[in-house]
Amino acid sequence: MPVGMQESEPLRLYTHTRRAYAHRKALSRAAEVQINALLEAERIERRAVYRPGEVCRLLRISPTTLRQLCELAEQPESSCRPPQSLESFRIGCHRRIEHTTLVNWLARNQSMEREG
Repeated sequence: MPVGMQESEPLRLYTHTRRAYAHRKALSRAAEVQINALLEAERIERRAVYRPGEVCRLLRISPTTLRQLCELAEQPESSCRPPQSLESFRIGCHRRIEHTTLVNWLARNQSMEREG
């Protein structure tokens, strides 16, 4: 391979990485705006952590679907988690979902729909 090609390869990779990062940031900002609009529409106060019923109302999904999405995230670390998995934590036996996790989930799944 010519020397000029070797020098441009890192630049091309760097440019691709920067574009991908900018794309992810734009999706995250769009997801944040969308979550805020859904919160306002459902008259749910913006908080750091949400209850399952609130998340079901925001995403317009059933409690069973939410539970399944959360259970996908509970797979052992060694296995590859599907993009639709939604991380949650428990307080006693009650599940909670963080705001940032919800925004990231929405951004990740919007990009999957557009690409697929």
